[in-house]
Amino acid sequence: MAQPGGHQEARDFYIGVLDMEEIPLPKEIAGQFDLLWFRFLDMMIHLSFSDDYIPVPVGRHICLEVSGLLKLRTRLEAAGFKIEDQVKLADRDRFFIPDPFGNYFELMEFHALE
Repeated sequence: MAQPGGHQEARDFYIGVLDMEEIPLPKEIAGQFDLLWFRFLDMMIHLSFSDDYIPVPVGRHICLEVSGLLKLRTRLEAAGFKIEDQVKLADRDRFFIPDPFGNYFELMEFHALE
């Protein structure tokens, strides 16, 4: 879910920051619902812009495995995004980031155990 009218913020984040592709809505639902769809690899994110928007807590999130996590973290921090570190795990580096609407993403990169 996203705040009504937040379409450009969504595009700035999902396309500009996370490098996703915006997907046109199917003609069957275009115009009936206030939605934006984005694709990242073989996954899709569907955002609904509705009046009953409620921010989501960090406990509910999507986890994306990325390469170059440190470079991405640096880019996100430079852009002013709030990075939230969580409990360290032995086999991966990770952090959380909210999108402009409070939907959380865990971004992580596995590494070899020493």
